[in-house]
Amino acid sequence: SIWPVQGHRGTNITVTGEAFERTNELKCVFEMNNTSISTRARWHSTTSLTCVTPPVDHHPMRSTVYVTSNGLDLSQSGAKFEHIEATFVTSIFPPRGPSVG
Repeated sequence: SIWPVQGHRGTNITVTGEAFERTNELKCVFEMNNTSISTRARWHSTTSLTCVTPPVDHHPMRSTVYVTSNGLDLSQSGAKFEHIEATFVTSIFPPRGPSVG
């Protein structure tokens, strides 16, 4: 499983599973629209790792996230992730007000 299940480019996700190996080739593989994008994963334990989501061309876009420890073989199962546009605050109104209430 992964958490969070949606986010924008650069979102840190936690991947939970079984038998993750601590190797230099440990990566998350995002498969979407017949394309694969790999990002380096950080090993925490045999059941937990983190990685950062890659940029995508279109929003929203769904990908399936797999794990590889050798750069070739993918995990037997994957988890779904939805890539969404980053949100930005462009203004606030009113620009000031009371500090309480």
